[in-house]
Amino acid sequence: NASNAPDAQAVYESMMSVWSAVMGHANLIHHGLGWLEGGLTASFEKFIIDAEIMQHMAEFLRP
Repeated sequence: NASNAPDAQAVYESMMSVWSAVMGHANLIHHGLGWLEGGLTASFEKFIIDAEIMQHMAEFLRP
């Protein structure tokens, strides 16, 4: 994701990338939890946000 901070843009970009993988029926999602600025930096806050996004996607996929 291209955002410099764990803000609304970062959440939107992460959510859309995970959502496209889920809707594409991906078997494995290799997602950089906590990545900012295209992987140049990492953030603990963004890690928590990304983990919550993955939990929401797992709940969405539950039959």
